[in-house]
Amino acid sequence: MPAAVDEKRNEELRRRLVSAIVAERAAGAAIALWTPDRVELAAVGHANQEAGIEADDRTIFQIGSITKVFTATLLFALKEQGLVDLDQSVGVYLPAFRIAGREPPAALTVRSLLNYTSGIAGEFFADFGPDDSALERYVAACAPLPLIFDPQTMRGYSSTAYCVAGRIAEVVSGLSFNQALVRNVLGPLCLRRTAFYTHDIARFRTAVGHVAMPDGGFRQAGQLRLPHCMSPTGASLSMSAEDLLQFGLMHMRGGLAGEGSRVLSAAHCAEMIDDGLRLPPDDAPALIGWAEIQTDRGRMIAASGQTIEHNAVLAFSPRGDFALAILANTAGAAQRLFLSLGAELLKERADTLLSRPKPPAIDPDALKHPERYVGLYTNHTRAEVSGTGAGLRIRFLADAAQTPGPAVSGAPLMPLGGDSFAVENGPSLRFLFQHGDHAASHFSWGGAIFGRCDASGATRYPSP
Repeated sequence: MPAAVDEKRNEELRRRLVSAIVAERAAGAAIALWTPDRVELAAVGHANQEAGIEADDRTIFQIGSITKVFTATLLFALKEQGLVDLDQSVGVYLPAFRIAGREPPAALTVRSLLNYTSGIAGEFFADFGPDDSALERYVAACAPLPLIFDPQTMRGYSSTAYCVAGRIAEVVSGLSFNQALVRNVLGPLCLRRTAFYTHDIARFRTAVGHVAMPDGGFRQAGQLRLPHCMSPTGASLSMSAEDLLQFGLMHMRGGLAGEGSRVLSAAHCAEMIDDGLRLPPDDAPALIGWAEIQTDRGRMIAASGQTIEHNAVLAFSPRGDFALAILANTAGAAQRLFLSLGAELLKERADTLLSRPKPPAIDPDALKHPERYVGLYTNHTRAEVSGTGAGLRIRFLADAAQTPGPAVSGAPLMPLGGDSFAVENGPSLRFLFQHGDHAASHFSWGGAIFGRCDASGATRYPSP
């Protein structure tokens, strides 16, 4: 890193992080912050409380779905080598691939996998073993999954789509996904503390997930990580906060690694954060892998990851004046730390204020036609919306790992006006319904889209 490590600032940051993990209920956490004149690093708490292993700056944490940005970066690197055309149909590279029981539509392109416009049901979690052919078997098993919407007509979060993208990387590179990622992204970045699986992470001080208990303590999570086949979407990649920061800095610098080597072209880094494409349900920019957060000085580019009792946040300024990585080994803790301590650091170090959305205003009189919303919806997990003029209620009918729905299953939907709803005293995420001809065709929540289906779970996509 070109900026110097500031040990005095590091000690101050450690003290603040000690207080923050108590307030935000994290077993352990690590922060890496870059500003043009310095790098600040801090890690506190436990990497493994049961074993008495404390977290330090060398500790590696799982980064979860931030891996998706690494996967997208890999596909762009392969594009630069002439191995893949992102605007070609998935079927060109995976001739045997089937979705919704048929050949993929032409609009289901490689790019649509990366910018969440594929329509593929998002939360298909399955285990096909630990070997390098597991991802191939996973993608073959996607055949019966529904399409939730016609490709490129909406934007909905899909872990499944990124697994398909990872399989394309395998086919065109002739390597396993992890090998391709090392050769084309991790290797050129010269990362020092990054690993994938058990035989690999044993070389490092490694954080394990912890569940926050009602009594204020923590217990170790019963499962270490998600299956091998889901590596492209966030099942395995673990790294230190400093290494994650290096990846963010590479994108901020237009593809240049800290050592000066080029990982990706500046044009492709810019393409990944181009905000020109906006689609329903909320017309948010369809960035590739990344998301956008508003500040008082313009937009911030960010990504977050949630996996088994691990949480991660990576953010940087397109202006080039800061980058921030936060890792934690308790569910949701890195995001809470980002909104508390992270927001303070951005204000102090980069004179940047996060824009805070206003809490939803419940309007009991806004529900005019409840029958429009009642029905079954699916995103591999099914959801049932029921009710009358007295109110609506949502119930999730099957658990799927990483699906946000079961946390609010059985909760009443409180009208906010229009087709927007919230869960009273629940997560501050809105349910936004999309209208069909006579009834809602979809609802979105937390980035995922659920499509209306019949009792068997079938949707009407792809359209004839």
